[in-house]
Amino acid sequence: MHAVFAAVIPVFAVIWLGYFFKRIRLPGPDFWPLAEKITYYVFLPSLFFRTIMHADFAAQDHLLDLLLVIAGAMLFTSACAFLTQKIIRLDGKKFAAFFQATIRFNNYIGIPIILSLYGEAGLVTYVAIIALAI
Repeated sequence: MHAVFAAVIPVFAVIWLGYFFKRIRLPGPDFWPLAEKITYYVFLPSLFFRTIMHADFAAQDHLLDLLLVIAGAMLFTSACAFLTQKIIRLDGKKFAAFFQATIRFNNYIGIPIILSLYGEAGLVTYVAIIALAI
């Protein structure tokens, strides 16, 4: 349990620090949208590409089983979301937001936690799961 807290606390500290800097307008309001774009369109795909390029998939003997479990969980969750939509009758835009929220992953929190807990081997598994989810 200590390892989980040691992995999670720095992630939320960085999130809090970013929020604090944005509130005091440091380094300025024009910086944050650009930082988000470069992180989303350049840094994150680069990390995924580098991870896949250097991955030793032969050492990931559990990967196929894990991907099948994740795919099953995503299909089950999707089916539940569609059933829920029939019950509560959400319109198109609301249902799209609801559906995305039910199956969406959060890379910005997941990646540092996975790296902290499982290292590079865990990141390979995580990236494979993200590729399946996308």
